[in-house]
Amino acid sequence: MYSKARSAACPMFVLYARRTGRERSRLGMSASAKLGNAVYRNRVRRRIRAVFEETRAAFGGSFDVVCVVRSAAYDADYSAMCAEFRRLVRKIDAAQKAAPPQYAKPQTGKPQESRPKRGAGSERS
Repeated sequence: MYSKARSAACPMFVLYARRTGRERSRLGMSASAKLGNAVYRNRVRRRIRAVFEETRAAFGGSFDVVCVVRSAAYDADYSAMCAEFRRLVRKIDAAQKAAPPQYAKPQTGKPQESRPKRGAGSERS
């Protein structure tokens, strides 16, 4: 994702986005333990998820988006987060429109052999 996606950054987060052929845009997040304990990280995640849902229509199609959260996001005002997210989305969207879309390529070649599953009923030697 990171190597094929466009990116844009601000003090609150870094966005990586790649155009897809899906019906809707999707969001993934990464919040390091450096931000604080789980309560802090989850609060930031909830706020970013809300911002993403609010700005989903701003994407000019369907995208897979990965948001890497930075420490400034915790103390940021919600309206400032919305404004920065929109700005980064516009920046990425402009870069995507300037370049041809890169869809994920289907896998080709020899499929890998699967190993037999070991379950409760299988015999062990």
